[in-house]
Parts: sequence; structure tokens; C-alpha cells
Amino acid sequence: MLLDAPRPERVPPRLAEDVGPRHALRLLRVAARRTLASVHDLGWAPVVWFGPPDAELEMRRWLGDGLAFRPRPGEGPAATVAAVAGSTPADQWWLVLRPAGGGLTLGLLADAAVALAAGHAVLGATTGGDLYLLGGGAALRPIVPLLPWGERDLAAVVRARLREAGIPATELATLHDLESGDAARASGLLT
Repeated sequence: MLLDAPRPERVPPRLAEDVGPRHALRLLRVAARRTLASVHDLGWAPVVWFGPPDAELEMRRWLGDGLAFRPRPGEGPAATVAAVAGSTPADQWWLVLRPAGGGLTLGLLADAAVALAAGHAVLGATTGGDLYLLGGGAALRPIVPLLPWGERDLAAVVRARLREAGIPATELATLHDLESGDAARASGLLT
């Protein structure tokens, strides 16, 4: 799972403005914990890839000590996704995710597991065109470094690249990014 340290400067500015920086951090923690609970319910052992690299103690205090924590190899997701994909044995699938909305549900992650077991790549897009989930097997590895990480509408580019490469793909439900109070309400985190 990709996560930023619980620092005010890493909170989406509009979310902090709408609900206050401290409450925004709480909402992000709720989404992260819900996602981790779903991962655990599937029997998976999550690894939390965090940034910046000096934030391990903060991450442990924020999420608890019972997790594996690794500093991200770069600031954005590109290097981390490439590291995860590249370190997975060729006959196994990999999955990188980040909390979105109220957290990834057990049902969404179970659907991802079924698609991955069938040999599909799997992606989950946000309402803003970003990704909250990407996974696949060996066929997806060469595409990962070519993706325009951090660009607008990443999900559309990933869909196109998968089609061009002839990689079967399953797309999960679209979730809200937690970037504003309205998005938090739409995700059920605020009333």
C-alpha cells in the first residue's frame, strides 16, 4: 500500500481547508485502516510503502506496529510500483494500492484477486482519473515504467496501454479521491 506520512503538508489542501488539517488526517487514517482491514481479511500480508523516507516512526504510531513498513524508493509511485512488480516472481501476480474513498472494501479486493488469478491485469480508477489500484503478472511489468505517473487521467492511459499490449484487464469500481470535504461525504466518511 502506498501512503504518505501523516503530516499536514501532505494532506490534500482542499480537504484540509474544508474540514481542518487535523480532521483531514483522521479521515485519511480511517481510509487507510479500512483498506488494511480488508487486506488482512483476505489473509494477505500488506507492506506499507511510505514517504518521505524518514517517516517510519510516524507511520508506526499512525497505523500500528504489526505491519511491514518500507520507505518508497522515490517520491512518486513510479519507482515503488516498478520495485513491487520487478521483485515479484514471474509466476505470481502483484498488487499495489492506495486508500481512496472510505477505503477499499473486502469485496473490491476479492474481485481484484479473482481477476489476477485469471491472468488479468487489474486497475481501479478514481473520479479524478488517477489510480487507486494496479496489479498484474509478468506481462504488465514492461508497461509499468512507461506510464505517465503523476499526469492527469492516468487511468485512461493505463487502459489504452493495456489494450495496445493485448493484456486482458479487469477494471474495478470507480472511487472518490479524498481531496475535499465533498469527496469525503460522497465516500461516507462525513455526514
